[in-house]
Amino acid sequence: MLAFDGNELIAHASVVERGLLYQERRLKTGYVEALAVAPARRRAGLGSKVMEQVELMLQNEFELGALSTTDLALPLYERRGWQRWRGTTWVRRTAHDARQRTTTASSCGRSPRPSTCTGASPATSGVATSGDDHGA
Repeated sequence: MLAFDGNELIAHASVVERGLLYQERRLKTGYVEALAVAPARRRAGLGSKVMEQVELMLQNEFELGALSTTDLALPLYERRGWQRWRGTTWVRRTAHDARQRTTTASSCGRSPRPSTCTGASPATSGVATSGDDHGA
């Protein structure tokens, strides 16, 4: 997602498909990355406008949305209905190898389809490349 003012890029975000595991079920997940607004344009609602478009994409194409964020930016996502994941996270490299992962960033998730998951939000953060499975 790109936002321009004339020829000037003023905000952007990307969505990368990831597979998050919840109770051994792989959820088609849109992982939000690189949300940024030009410094001179901040506090004008551009981040929310870009996220609105990102969330429409998540709703139409994915079972779940996930992202990692700083504590400073966390209120933006929580105001938009994202939920903070407080559980453990890990990255699965193979079917029999799960490595515990800790992170200093906050992880958030949002299910565009409420019936996708029950009991807990299966969102997590991850650093592996697209195609790897992430678990919560």
